[in-house]
Amino acid sequence: MKPDQALHKLALLYQLKNSLYGDSYKQAGKILAAIFDDGIEIESEKDFNRFCIYVHIITKLLRYSNNFFKEPDPDHMKDIAVYATMLLELDEEEKECQ
Repeated sequence: MKPDQALHKLALLYQLKNSLYGDSYKQAGKILAAIFDDGIEIESEKDFNRFCIYVHIITKLLRYSNNFFKEPDPDHMKDIAVYATMLLELDEEEKECQ
C-alpha cells in the first residue's frame, strides 16, 4: 500500500473513532491536571510505567463517559479492569523492592 493510501485509511479510522469517543484526547490533560493539582514529578522508569498505565485508565474512562448516555462500549470497562490489575502488579513489585 502506498503512503497516500495508508494515510487516507488512517484518516477514515480517525474519523470513525472520533465520532465514537469525541475529543477525549483533548480532555485528558484537564483531568490529569485536576487530579495532580500540585503537579507530578516522575523520575524513575518504574514511575513512568505506573503513570503510563494510569493515563490509559483515564483515557478509557473519558471514552466511556463520552458515550455514557448513548451506548457505552463495555470493552472500556474491561480494559480498565485489566489496566488496574497491571497497575496493582507494579505497585506490589515496588513494595517488594523496598
